[in-house]
Amino acid sequence: MNTDVKLERYLHNLELALRSFPVTDRSEIIIEIRSHILTALEKEPQAKIDTVLDALGAPETVANKYLLERGLKTAKPPISPIVKWLVIGFLGSVALLTIGTIALFSYLSPVVKVDEKTESVSLFNGAIQVDGKKLNKHSGSAGVARGQLVEVRFKTGNYEVKTSDSSNFVWSCRGLKTEGIHPETIGESLVLDLSNQEDSNCEISLPSDSRLKIVGRDGNLEVDEPRFSVEAELENGNLSFEQDEASQYKFEIKIENGRAATFTSSEDLNAYLMKFTVRNGNIEN
Repeated sequence: MNTDVKLERYLHNLELALRSFPVTDRSEIIIEIRSHILTALEKEPQAKIDTVLDALGAPETVANKYLLERGLKTAKPPISPIVKWLVIGFLGSVALLTIGTIALFSYLSPVVKVDEKTESVSLFNGAIQVDGKKLNKHSGSAGVARGQLVEVRFKTGNYEVKTSDSSNFVWSCRGLKTEGIHPETIGESLVLDLSNQEDSNCEISLPSDSRLKIVGRDGNLEVDEPRFSVEAELENGNLSFEQDEASQYKFEIKIENGRAATFTSSEDLNAYLMKFTVRNGNIEN
């Protein structure tokens, strides 16, 4: 079984163990754990996914940590208690190493220095440089014709979709690692491709009576009072929808593994089409 399949199965089981959490919190935890696993694999190229997952612990064990913090009922414990002690040892070692490193650098030099003019952060007397302009926020806009299709593609992250007050397609994203990202016109569609970005967080707005297709792999998608048709596809995660009281909607809902709320379609011929597809996760209103 390849790495991607094992990772997705692990995250799906973790999402199920966290089902008592709110949608947004659950998605943030999933993204955090995914990032931790991928970072471990990048640091040790020879490491196998099974080794990393075993060290992290069973999905129920990881979920219990967050559930106990909230005073919620814990998930069913894993079969083997050995994994529990491996996780404790692993996390304890990481914590001790981190604390020791921070203590050493803080003793030798200032830990953090912020340059407001360049929006950059210097850690450990310049040992690590973080450019806030490159890392934090990118935004832009493009004109959209009435009825034109706008397509957004993403890999992981949190996305909020709403109606623009102007006639433009507007996006504002945090966490992008690449500069100069702009939508491209492909055929009659306007396409913003963020599929090569990890953990992007974007607000997207479209003018009334345009059309949106948004396709993502993992994360949280919020569709907030749209006055346009939306086709949304999500591989793993949660999709929430809030209706605009002045608008009519027709729904086409498809979910493979998870649960979907009940949506009532309008008979109005001019109703906006909401076509939602989620493979693993939830669709809520």
